[in-house]
Amino acid sequence: MTRVAGTLFFLTAVGAALFLFFIKQQVREMEEELGIAHRNILRHQEAIQVLRTEWSYLNRPARIAELAERHLAMQPLVARQFVGFEEIPYRSAGAALPAPAQATAQATAQTATLTAATLTAAAQTARAGGAAP
Repeated sequence: MTRVAGTLFFLTAVGAALFLFFIKQQVREMEEELGIAHRNILRHQEAIQVLRTEWSYLNRPARIAELAERHLAMQPLVARQFVGFEEIPYRSAGAALPAPAQATAQATAQTATLTAATLTAAAQTARAGGAAP
């Protein structure tokens, strides 16, 4: 009887040792994965900080103003560009709103007309001897 009990105790001890060994290996693997994840998080946080710094540098108001002057050819506002409320046409109560495609086409046509007028005015100013904006 003691021999059977001793054998069972020994097998139980060996089983527990093997179980603990495998659990310990899994914990080591998980800790290694956790370390890799922490390193990746730190690397990504540093990259985000660099991108935020670069974004702040690129969005400086002085730089944006200089780029706008160089590439957009914008002109100062003049008084004729403003209208009063009485000059805005009112839509009748039963009038339907324009369809999105039609509204987009109208806006594109208006933009093209304004752009052509601006270019014509700039060309006339240049011919007259003034500096084009």
